[in-house]
Amino acid sequence: MDPMAALNAGVKRTLDGDALGMGGKRQALGGELDPTAAYALKILVANKSAGSVIGKAGATINSIKETSGARVKVSSNQETFPGTSDRIVLMQGHAHSVLQAATLVVMEMFKDPNAAAAAAVKEAGIEGIGGEQGTLTVTVVIPAHACGLIIGKGGERINLLRENCHAKIQMQSKDKAIPGINERTVSVQGNCQQCVMGVQSIAQILFEDGTVQYENQSTNYGMAASAAMMGGGD
Repeated sequence: MDPMAALNAGVKRTLDGDALGMGGKRQALGGELDPTAAYALKILVANKSAGSVIGKAGATINSIKETSGARVKVSSNQETFPGTSDRIVLMQGHAHSVLQAATLVVMEMFKDPNAAAAAAVKEAGIEGIGGEQGTLTVTVVIPAHACGLIIGKGGERINLLRENCHAKIQMQSKDKAIPGINERTVSVQGNCQQCVMGVQSIAQILFEDGTVQYENQSTNYGMAASAAMMGGGD
């Protein structure tokens, strides 16, 4: 089986089985999603690793779009997330499409030899892809006003995410947030399966709320990015 077919098979198992890997605790994280509504999700990818998500002549990102049905855009290397050198992957579409696109993007990140983490893809049950190490940090960008949804009362929800995903999940502190963009980051560290579960779970919480939207529905942060890179976000 070729690598992309293997990835797609793994995604299908993940989404068709226990979509979030939450088992009996899934309902503790929220309710059901509206299959007709439009959703968006942003993931950061290191500039040097973006090529793995894009693929030669755009082959990989086009396959992700076709497989998931989502609109997927990777920012140019001049468009980075404020305060970082990371590029932004923006996924938009129906809930299932965005979740599937996010899963494929994370798996491509684990395939990237620059991340030295391709072996984790095998841990997720996908054969034919090698590597040496098995952990990676995946960063999800969320609207700042949604932080409470992820953390929960007294940290109950984020602790439940950590327990169920078996991943290290950390919310960017308020004092580290970049002024003027109204977004914060959530990092998910673990092997491929743990990162996929963590990203899907975070997305599910955002989507289920029904009111959470990015103020910036693009990958361009304009002057905010420039100011942050010059120290304006300290």
